[in-house]
Amino acid sequence: MATASPPQMGGNADLDSDADPDTGETAIITLAAGGADSSWDAGLVRLGALGDRVWYDANQNGLQNIGEPGLPNVPLTLYRDSNGNGTLEPGVDVLVATRVTSADGSFLFNALAPAVYFVDVGTLPGATSAAASVSGPQSLPDPGGPLTLTDGQVWRDADFGFVLQPGPNQAIVGDSVWFDGNSDGRQQRGEPGIANLQICATPAAGGAAICGQTDANGHFLLALAPGVYSVAPPTPPAGLQATVAVGTPFSVAAGEQALGVDLGYGNPTEAPLGSIGNLVFNDANYDGVFDAGDSPLAGVTVDMIQDSNENDAWDAGEPILATVTTNAALDANNGNYIFLGVPAGRFLIHVSDTNGTLLDYNQGSLGQPDTDNHSQSDPYVVVLASGDSSVLADFGYYVRIQPSVGLIGNQVWMDNDGDGLYSAGGSDEELAGVTLELLQNSVVTRTVTSGAGGVRVHRFSGRRLPGARGRSLWVLNGYMVTALGPQPGADANNQAQPFSVTLTDGGAVVSADFGYRRAGVTVGGIAWLDSNGNGIYNTGEQMMNNVNLRITNSGGATMGDVITGPAGGFASGLYSLGNLAAGQYTVAFLAGPPGYTLIGPASLTTAYLALGQSDLNLNFPFINPTALQVVDFAAWQLADGRVRVAWQTARRGRVGIPRLARDQCGRHLPAANQRAHRRSGDWRRQLRMGG
Repeated sequence: MATASPPQMGGNADLDSDADPDTGETAIITLAAGGADSSWDAGLVRLGALGDRVWYDANQNGLQNIGEPGLPNVPLTLYRDSNGNGTLEPGVDVLVATRVTSADGSFLFNALAPAVYFVDVGTLPGATSAAASVSGPQSLPDPGGPLTLTDGQVWRDADFGFVLQPGPNQAIVGDSVWFDGNSDGRQQRGEPGIANLQICATPAAGGAAICGQTDANGHFLLALAPGVYSVAPPTPPAGLQATVAVGTPFSVAAGEQALGVDLGYGNPTEAPLGSIGNLVFNDANYDGVFDAGDSPLAGVTVDMIQDSNENDAWDAGEPILATVTTNAALDANNGNYIFLGVPAGRFLIHVSDTNGTLLDYNQGSLGQPDTDNHSQSDPYVVVLASGDSSVLADFGYYVRIQPSVGLIGNQVWMDNDGDGLYSAGGSDEELAGVTLELLQNSVVTRTVTSGAGGVRVHRFSGRRLPGARGRSLWVLNGYMVTALGPQPGADANNQAQPFSVTLTDGGAVVSADFGYRRAGVTVGGIAWLDSNGNGIYNTGEQMMNNVNLRITNSGGATMGDVITGPAGGFASGLYSLGNLAAGQYTVAFLAGPPGYTLIGPASLTTAYLALGQSDLNLNFPFINPTALQVVDFAAWQLADGRVRVAWQTARRGRVGIPRLARDQCGRHLPAANQRAHRRSGDWRRQLRMGG
């Protein structure tokens, strides 16, 4: 997509552009009969785009960690740096466009000419209205900029992290209550939140409950003192049953951000929930109908909006309730997206395309209104009765003629079921903020990060990048590559990395999919010679190799036997066992080098370890073999009531060690006679005990 370049630049009327960038037209040209004027020119520049996510940065590290949610309905304003001073000056700099983030926190400003821009984040809505901006490796300060956009560039790193700071000696607890359309206890993309529901945290120690109310997206954040609480709505949603455990006690510490308190409600007993779909497609023959030769378009974001005033238009303040991403394959409804758990109401369905999948497409002709498989106007109005389903929200697009531009994508996700396949709407989760490289001939030509839905579609020239390779460069600690998909090269399959593709002019490859899973539990530690016998490893103490250990689970099953040091494949004195399931584990001592004595517990047990966690402090201390051998021992009572003990030790290497003298019955002789029996080389120690 292109636009006219700025007019009258450079001072040469025969060379500069004369077309208006907004209209594409020149001024009216008056030409006399037989005259000629060759000074009217039109320069074109390719348009670009800029995005992409606002999120809740719970740990305030400026990185989009897994589990940190996107922030919906956040207003954003894009300015162009008119005077070139690199500082945002509203009223001076040109206001280019406004957006609000989708339900997953994503946004995209498109159709942008090359220029320097600023992104200004407005007041956050709902539960996060008091959140503060966080700056970091993946988080721009607010406002963000100056951001330089070049000819045709799509820049996807305008990310903004925010966090609600807890007060002194407080924690933050949240964050979501939702309509669980399929009653599986997991909030999928497309399942909207439950708004305006009171939520209370009740302290286990007694006292008043701390309450708040969910916002338009079902989110809530409560500031609590450290302690043990249970969270539940005093009045649950009418006609619905909980699909997760509600009111389970949990503890929070000062400064903690506990965002795992999510409550789902489904299994309707009175007011059934409905659904809305259905299709975003490539209308290859431009007829506005999904028919032979057309195909589903994957990776397109679609928003469901609450039409609060029921005027069939998207007005300021009307919230985006849910966002989904289209799939490559058709479902049972001949669609590629669906919103589940939708209550009765009036809604607007809008193709937001925050992933930029449609940057090289135009919306096609409209089909018959309210007819399945016919392209509808955007936004499309859906009036849903209780328990009804609508599958008429279809949108057709066609590719603009750009022979040298192609596409490479597509998905980075958390493969929770471990099958190597991306399951949209199932247990799998999209991963945002993952950095990827595109290489040609082993040279990195582009670096991007995955968007809010784990999707990234990249536009590249087929002339420049034939045989491009995509690979995942960085994934958060504690995660590992999942199993390869059963159909290498096919869409939604985890691909081997690096993944090689050939990009033709105008072609598209949307099968660069990469799945990850949480790394298993790891247990381990060290064995060492505890020279001072204090049970604590001190720098300089000798590591102990060849100690045999056994790791068992909480049920007593053996997970593996290990040997410390090189014999077990570890550095000196070390051992570990990884890729274990979540649970509790015990490490038991089996055997060690001859003559060394274990002075600590013979077995050590971990706390419960979740996937990705480890306990590497299961350590075993030993001491040296005893330097002196005790060969005899005696104790007797003296006349004054005191007790005397004596013991005999042997000199190392000595043969024929003499013993303490005894009488014919084997009783030890008194001390005076003992001295008479001492011989050279004997060692004897005595200790008097008593008053």
